Amino acid sequence: MIRRVIVSTVRKSSVTNAIAATAGRSKRSFSIRNNVSFTQSANINKISDIPNANRGVRPLSTTVNDSAIKEKNQTDKGKDVSDLFLDNLGKLFFGAIFSVIALLVRSSYGTSNQAKERDLLEETSVLDPLEVDDLRTANHPDFNSILFSDIVLRTRMAFPSGEASYFDFVSVVMDTIRLSHGKNLQFGHLLDRVVIDVLENSDKYNAVAHNKDDSKLPLKFLLTLLSLALSGPVDDRIQCLFDVMSD
Repeated sequence: MIRRVIVSTVRKSSVTNAIAATAGRSKRSFSIRNNVSFTQSANINKISDIPNANRGVRPLSTTVNDSAIKEKNQTDKGKDVSDLFLDNLGKLFFGAIFSVIALLVRSSYGTSNQAKERDLLEETSVLDPLEVDDLRTANHPDFNSILFSDIVLRTRMAFPSGEASYFDFVSVVMDTIRLSHGKNLQFGHLLDRVVIDVLENSDKYNAVAHNKDDSKLPLKFLLTLLSLALSGPVDDRIQCLFDVMSD
């Protein structure tokens, strides 16, 4: 009887221990599953958040590579410019020397051509510019624009045809000057020289029209010649010439 009681007690204790052990294992497995699931969900959340947090951010290695490529391109560009200058240094030097030589030659030709034209004008001109200046100075201030306008009116009245011989023209001019100032025209021989050259070389002066009588000259030409003796401002002389040519 006592043996049965002990055996039953032992069985109950073993069953209780087995139940307790089974409950403990299930509890640990449940906690382990929960921890694993919680950890996995946390990891999933963290991984899913990484693209959202770092979206649009380029990796460090790519940025470094891009900056290195840019620096290399800038260096290569600087080397290309310097190499281009150094490789063509001789050409640039000789080009500059050639340009200077060409400029000097062109200036020399221009100066020589100008001298030739000046010599040609001096040879073909009847009056020298200095002689014209002497003519104006000698008749200053009496022979002015007012007296010249009076001469224009008198000569047009005396020669309505617009042509006159030089002798007749001089007679009218001298009479007008004497009536105005009581003096003669100074350095008048310079004007005589021009008229003599025109009469002797009529073929050379195509602009001066002649009649059948070669002694007559256009009145406008004679008045323009007389304007060389005008003294005074340039504007007044230009106005006098305009009045002569406008009629």
